Amino acid sequence: RTDDEFNAAVGEIEESLGIKLKPLGESKSLARIRSNLEKLESIVLSDTIKLLDRGSGTFEATVSINGKEPIELVVDSGASLVTLPAKLAEEMGIRVGPDARPIRMTIADGSIIPGKLIVLDSVRMGQFEATNVECAILGREAVNAPNLLGMSFLGDFKFELDASKGEIKMMTIEAEQ
Repeated sequence: RTDDEFNAAVGEIEESLGIKLKPLGESKSLARIRSNLEKLESIVLSDTIKLLDRGSGTFEATVSINGKEPIELVVDSGASLVTLPAKLAEEMGIRVGPDARPIRMTIADGSIIPGKLIVLDSVRMGQFEATNVECAILGREAVNAPNLLGMSFLGDFKFELDASKGEIKMMTIEAEQ
């Protein structure tokens, strides 16, 4: 019922009984529950982010890496790592130092290519940011490999991809300062 309907019903009861009802206050239990809920709501971060659908059956998210200009990455929960081709990493000023661990990766077409494992300072999608994110920088021979937003970022959050709407719902609980 609406507040108006409720108030009308209370008015009818008061009139029929010939008394004025005293409004009920919030119980201590309800006040405690409300307070706890407000605290939880202040630390839970939740948002729905629209993805780009390029018509290829994949969805791309706009992502900022290390605070740089945003780029598009294919959202891929099947990829264990954020993955960037060497040329793009170079253009973004991401350095692959001599101590970067060499890795071999199997890409979607089944081919195996070399890469280097590095750690990005930060990856941000919308208001969701992860720090110290592992990233594979693919070898120069991977010229057609897509930029992937894999589980080394996504795994820091609860997420749900809704392909029919072309969006990803993200949620995290922010650590108390």
